[in-house]
Amino acid sequence: MKNLNKALFLNLNNNVALATKGILLDKQKKYEEAKKYYLKSIESDPNVAQTYSNYASNRLQVGDYNGAVQYGEKAVKLANNIKDKGVLCLSYHKIGMIKKRDSLYTELEKLRYRNLDDLKEIFNK
Repeated sequence: MKNLNKALFLNLNNNVALATKGILLDKQKKYEEAKKYYLKSIESDPNVAQTYSNYASNRLQVGDYNGAVQYGEKAVKLANNIKDKGVLCLSYHKIGMIKKRDSLYTELEKLRYRNLDDLKEIFNK
């Protein structure tokens, strides 16, 4: 954290340092504080899929499922990463977008996503 703060002191718009600080704050369960850093990172460089990916997970943690969908869709659009698709599938479920959830779940099955059983268990609750 000390190094991140120094990097941000030198350059307030260092999108990598901003996103990394958000990740570290998430690990400390300081989700709302982390949100500020993710948003600053996105403002600094809106084309980094990993920032959207981490922020979508952050939004899931606080129950902001619409935000999780918004940022999850952006992450998938930018990088087409299977883990981001898993997060997005769960986010669709949480806001009741069942057709999109099921379509993405089918895609995850074809890709042999390793957390399918976990998703299925959540869906069946």
